[in-house]
Amino acid sequence: MSTRKGLLALGLMVGLAGCAPSVQSGGDAHHGDWVEINAASAVDPIVQFPHTLSYPEGPLLTEGFLMVSEMGADRVSFIPLDWRVSSARTFAFSLPGCGPTALAPYGEGFVVLCHLSGDLAVVDAEGTEQRRIGAFDGVALRNPNDGASDLHGGVYFSDPGDFYRPRQPVGRVVWLDPQGRLHPVASGLNYPNGVYVVEEDGQRLAYVSEHFSRRVLRYPINEDGSFGPMTVWAVIPEQGAGARFTYDQAGPDGLERAANGAWYVAIYGEGRVVRLDAEGRITGQIETPFQYVTNVAAAPDGLYVVGPFIHDRGPFQGGALFASYGAFGPTP
Repeated sequence: MSTRKGLLALGLMVGLAGCAPSVQSGGDAHHGDWVEINAASAVDPIVQFPHTLSYPEGPLLTEGFLMVSEMGADRVSFIPLDWRVSSARTFAFSLPGCGPTALAPYGEGFVVLCHLSGDLAVVDAEGTEQRRIGAFDGVALRNPNDGASDLHGGVYFSDPGDFYRPRQPVGRVVWLDPQGRLHPVASGLNYPNGVYVVEEDGQRLAYVSEHFSRRVLRYPINEDGSFGPMTVWAVIPEQGAGARFTYDQAGPDGLERAANGAWYVAIYGEGRVVRLDAEGRITGQIETPFQYVTNVAAAPDGLYVVGPFIHDRGPFQGGALFASYGAFGPTP
């Protein structure tokens, strides 16, 4: 990846952070200390960040920091991964009215998905907005949600529409090519949410969580950037009786594959992240303190997870945590 100037000249080259956060026992999540959620496990910790976030989404790991899109505050923040360095976050940049839910490297800066304003904001390495992109062939974007690098200089992102169960699914996936043009590549989806792209044996593959169908779809990516035939890669069953959280619009949200080969999928509304193997079979999970977990970011030694505690009224209080991969236990 190319080194960026400006924002990333602060030591923030886009990449994977190499170590877990240091842990301080006890404390309060909103008063400057890390909180051990599973304090009995010193080997495989789950620790909550000492920051209150406003509807956090779309985490992106940088060197020493976690970038988080705060939809409820129209900003993107840098959060230090080691509380001993600083417990204070740095507000990287603000986009009034945007309602950001994800960002991805693009050109010499980033593209920010503006869920509430229904467009994309292209920002340079200084965090200064360069332009907005909101339509293709005269068709307006609806509510861009999650996005990921296409590994060739562009970005694939979900454009699901309003958050409700429609009679006729209208969600789609759109490709922002390196030249700034938009191309719809999948349509008729039942609220596409998380998007992630990998390459396997020379073939790029796009994975898309279809929220209201509770499944993860897989598409081969053609040389011209279009999608090939869709297959259902995974199905996320509903929780059984006795579930900690229930929500009638729960479903899979952000997802990512870690270097260990496992996939991790945030289940919005159920306060959990599930682990899947290469065949799409669920092999474990962790529970999160926030019910409306939105997305994940994979580091070499564990997973960063974000989401709001409250999803339907301001200030949309939320948080972030780090979970060692060894903390994932079997599903109930």
